[in-house]
Amino acid sequence: MPVLSDGISALPKAIASLTADLIDEHEAETGLRQGGSFYAVLQFTTKLGGAVVLR
Repeated sequence: MPVLSDGISALPKAIASLTADLIDEHEAETGLRQGGSFYAVLQFTTKLGGAVVLR
């Protein structure tokens, strides 16, 4: 089971890293830096997912 627990603990870091890459790619394509919007959507979906799981 150590592999599973290591993978789960690394998941939030991987998502944050991928989000940063997505923001950079979006900026390169559009010329707009909208990091706040991306992170707001990420936080909303994280909280929504937590609420659904706990229900």
